[in-house]
Amino acid sequence: MRGNIEHRDQRNYLREAEQLIKGLSTKELYKLFEIVIEEQRGFQKPERRKELDAVQEAIKQHPMTDEGIIARLERGPSEMARSARAKDGQTKPNRKKV
Repeated sequence: MRGNIEHRDQRNYLREAEQLIKGLSTKELYKLFEIVIEEQRGFQKPERRKELDAVQEAIKQHPMTDEGIIARLERGPSEMARSARAKDGQTKPNRKKV
């Protein structure tokens, strides 16, 4: 009965992720975090999803990363920044017509 054999995942994803981010600068960690968030938006196989989650968790636990910056990257741009238009920033006053 080969069909009944269940595949058990023996990988330690968090340890692999920690090895991956070892030696990266803070700026590179934040860039990798952005890439991971972007990749998680689409569909992945369960194994790939576990890998991405482990990298995200390893970056969050890294001592060089700031929790505030990580939270801001997770939330994305604010509603005001998303819906801004060019004329919203116009500061030139209207001239009086004579």
